[in-house]
Amino acid sequence: MRTLPQPTKMTLRLGGMLIETIPSTKDDIHAALFQKGDARDFSDDELHADELAARERLERENAAFGYNLEGTYVQAARRTLRAMVDRLDLLDFGLERAEERFRIGTCDLDSILNDKADVTVTFAEVVDLCRRHPVADLLVQPVDLFAELLALRSPIQFAWVENQDELPPGIEQLGALLDAVPPLCRLRILAECPKNLDQEVIWHYGPAITDMEMSEEQVRLGPSRLNTYLVITEGKTDVAIIEAALRKLRPDLADFFRFVSKTTRDSGWLFEGAGEIPKILYGLSELGAGLRVIGIFDNDVQGWTSFKTIDPRAIGPYCRAMVLPSLPEFERFETYGPGPEPLTLSINQVGAPIEAYLDLTRKDIVGRCVLRWQRWHSDHGKYAGAVEPKEPPQTDFLKWCAIEHGRYNTSKIEAVLDALVGEAKAMAIRVGHRNFHWSIGKFE
Repeated sequence: MRTLPQPTKMTLRLGGMLIETIPSTKDDIHAALFQKGDARDFSDDELHADELAARERLERENAAFGYNLEGTYVQAARRTLRAMVDRLDLLDFGLERAEERFRIGTCDLDSILNDKADVTVTFAEVVDLCRRHPVADLLVQPVDLFAELLALRSPIQFAWVENQDELPPGIEQLGALLDAVPPLCRLRILAECPKNLDQEVIWHYGPAITDMEMSEEQVRLGPSRLNTYLVITEGKTDVAIIEAALRKLRPDLADFFRFVSKTTRDSGWLFEGAGEIPKILYGLSELGAGLRVIGIFDNDVQGWTSFKTIDPRAIGPYCRAMVLPSLPEFERFETYGPGPEPLTLSINQVGAPIEAYLDLTRKDIVGRCVLRWQRWHSDHGKYAGAVEPKEPPQTDFLKWCAIEHGRYNTSKIEAVLDALVGEAKAMAIRVGHRNFHWSIGKFE
């Protein structure tokens, strides 16, 4: 019977399933998966059996040289898989990347060179297998996963799995099937099973600190600067609202986004309107800065006009542009001006600034706010719209984010966050990461 590989430095696991053993700090530091509050000290009874065995081995080895470890290497970071799915996608370990790497890892050269039918198990079949068999269930009641696959169709092969006949049913077979993809892609595939989402992902990094391969200062949980996304907006109001919304409504991934400096030396806004964003994106692309940048335009006349001047191919893969999303709620919206009577009109693409995405129904708290048509754009034959007054709904939202008071309809601002995160994930797929290590047909 094959045993799980014994960890010597660090381990990454999902509940009781060992995902990866990390013998060196040079290749895989998984700090980006976690946030600062995820660092924990483990007690002995929380350690995985293989981690406990590694601890005892380290104790013996260090005791021979007169060192007492005193449990300092039990340090770890932990969070649920549910709170990690978006982080995996933003780090380019999503399902699309997993499928690509699965095809590489399971490539049957004999079938290609000799024009034979490919009978290798498919990515979809493995994902479906993972959906039907939660990790916790397999640990308690092992299932012969190889037999299930062979029962699907014949012939079928999973030739990348070594010593197939020696692998016991259950978690061992699941680990072997997922061995064709990088460890973090394995986590993303396992996240497709709803029952796995509440399991904890645990990165046990303490042994590397004990062995002095890295210091505690090196374990700075959170994404590196190269994996974060710089967001550029038309004005400081957009920054204040979107940044607060991320912290409040998307706390599990807010640390992946950073915003430009609020002011210049003379306390003015760094950028002046929608026309500045294309200049910045083109400039950064020309410089080849390698920063991941997303420009956000208001969903109004000026925003769409500037957005349409951008050629996605010219700004390159590290820069993207988006407009605040058009929403069904904006198709029939009560507006005012230039005439005396209110009009129910569509404000999509003509008059939906960031304030329109806030809850404007809280009149008892913020007073009456309306969408008023103001400046006439002769080139487009349209008026531009603005929320008046604009300060009360912004102040109310920021206060609600800090200390919830009353019911707040977040659906519109959440649509903004969904669009922003979607752009970031799309960029991650294009620029990816380049930390794969390929050896004899397997990722290490």
